[in-house]
Amino acid sequence: MYLLLHRAWTIIMCLILAACGIAPARDAGYTLIHAGSIQPGDILPPPAGTVLLTLTGKIGVTNVADRLEFDMETLEQIGLVEYTVDDPHLVKTVTYRGVLLEQLLAVAQVPPDATMLWATAVDDYQTLIPLSVLQWPVMVATMRDGERMSLATKGPLQIAFPYNTFEIDPIVHDPMWVWHLAALEVR
Repeated sequence: MYLLLHRAWTIIMCLILAACGIAPARDAGYTLIHAGSIQPGDILPPPAGTVLLTLTGKIGVTNVADRLEFDMETLEQIGLVEYTVDDPHLVKTVTYRGVLLEQLLAVAQVPPDATMLWATAVDDYQTLIPLSVLQWPVMVATMRDGERMSLATKGPLQIAFPYNTFEIDPIVHDPMWVWHLAALEVR
């Protein structure tokens, strides 16, 4: 009886959240901090602040010429999640807060035939990230341990993987932890 009531309550809560435009967090080890006010299909204004992230390539939405640019305020309006992870580069446990990569790409209206991201950092580090990583809640982090990240602390944006929640091969995925993230080209 308890199991039936629990399942019914879970279904009702999911329906209520969906009706309010709030996607329930996956049972994936992250906490939903803010559902966001920018949704897929919204028109995005050009950034008012410093541009921190630029999306190009196979995107269906632009706000400056042929690209989609984000300042911090606009990026975080997509929605914020948080999880704690053992960062392989800092070699310590940290709590990241940021935007789910999957949600960012949904807002950019990336078509289903896209397969890769070409990530570029401020220091020109570049790497390919297959979109198959979206099976996990990969994040574009905007905060580490409750603080904004500066260039000196590998910020202001960083790609983070939920290593503590999923079995993710660090040999394959450690190079995709792009700090100083500046651009994503969708291919």
